[in-house]
Amino acid sequence: MVAAATEYGSSIKQVAKKLINEGGWIGFYRGFGPRLFSMSMMGTSIILTSEYLKHVCTKDEKGHFGLQALSFVL
Repeated sequence: MVAAATEYGSSIKQVAKKLINEGGWIGFYRGFGPRLFSMSMMGTSIILTSEYLKHVCTKDEKGHFGLQALSFVL
């Protein structure tokens, strides 16, 4: 980011203005789709992992931990 700051300017406004002038709005939003996809995959994996661990680490009515508590699903 240091190279981009020295090449395009020192403030966010200068960098954004230079990007829009060079590539238009398409250039300004370049990389937005892959970034959104990767962030949604990361968020999904975090939620799935936390929900799985929540089920594995809690006791059922009989006091069993882990996959024994989920045996009705298996």
